[in-house]
Amino acid sequence: MVRIWWAGLPIVLLCSCIVIFGLERAEPALTREAWQPASTAIPSSTRSAEAWTTEMPTSTTVSDMLPTEALISLRGKNLILAGDSNDRNFFHMLCYYATGKSDQVQYIRKLEIASGEYAGRITWATEAATMTCHDRSRNASLMFLFHQGVYSLPPQPDWFLEFVQRRLGTHGIGVRGKARVIPTTDLARDIWPEAIQQNLPMRPMVLLIQSSMWDSFPVLEKIIGTRVSQMTDEGEAKIKRAIFCEENLTEWGWLGRAEQILSAFEGGLRERGWQVSSKLWRTNPNCPALPKQGSVVANPLSELYADAVKHAILAGGAWSNVCLVDWRGHLRIDDASQCDHHHYTKAGYMEYLDALGDCLLLA
Repeated sequence: MVRIWWAGLPIVLLCSCIVIFGLERAEPALTREAWQPASTAIPSSTRSAEAWTTEMPTSTTVSDMLPTEALISLRGKNLILAGDSNDRNFFHMLCYYATGKSDQVQYIRKLEIASGEYAGRITWATEAATMTCHDRSRNASLMFLFHQGVYSLPPQPDWFLEFVQRRLGTHGIGVRGKARVIPTTDLARDIWPEAIQQNLPMRPMVLLIQSSMWDSFPVLEKIIGTRVSQMTDEGEAKIKRAIFCEENLTEWGWLGRAEQILSAFEGGLRERGWQVSSKLWRTNPNCPALPKQGSVVANPLSELYADAVKHAILAGGAWSNVCLVDWRGHLRIDDASQCDHHHYTKAGYMEYLDALGDCLLLA
């Protein structure tokens, strides 16, 4: 049995088959420094662009990389990737393939909203910056939008808020000069549509949202009581005893929160006159691959999140028209060399490209 604090109130979580994990002695970290991959000291967005451009000839075009059918399906549309740092890394590669050039990603770090709760200036921190890329030859545009996962929706678990507060400096969103934890539903309904309206041509929209690593790593850090990068042997021993099951997702309301995000994003766009032609949901493969990097928590949760969405799509209802970008199904992780901590190598992101292509054929 586990006692965990949820939005200031204690609740008890039970798996029907086995105890989940013990959190009683875990003390939250209080520092607010940036969480960055240990393998680099420069922003991952910069690192990603360099990685793709140094590995590929500048003459490469999207027609060399993607199936012709997938290319045709993007013609005359906007593709929106709303995700985490893995989607940000992938966005650089996708833009490079789409345009054949290494300098086509444009950063948007501020936005002016005229009215409403978020009226005024919106700013994005370095690792959360909005990005665009325009493929003029196909009359198509790409956009990346950062979010902090489904647990950003109220009631927000204390363990999620602790995790986010430590990362506001690098992954936060500012409203009128003050960094805030903004529910992803508010982003999807009020802020993202404004960013799209001000930066993209009016075209049919293909929306991709995903099972964020921000849905897994807050749980991990609550167990170990510190940042994953500062995990001790004692912390590693704790997470190796962790067992997760469907009851966890039910208690945390994960699927319902994910559904609210999809609905808010589609609704916010339609209210402004945009046509949403396709909705996509991406799964997570199994990186990180090492216990010391959090694999024994992140990967079981990624599997549960993926299974929950698969079952929801089969059941119909709000998920009936959602196409699954099953990156997890495309990419099997057999060795730690396939991972860059919680990120992936170029080969891994190529599997993301293949999985995305499967859904674009239906878009």
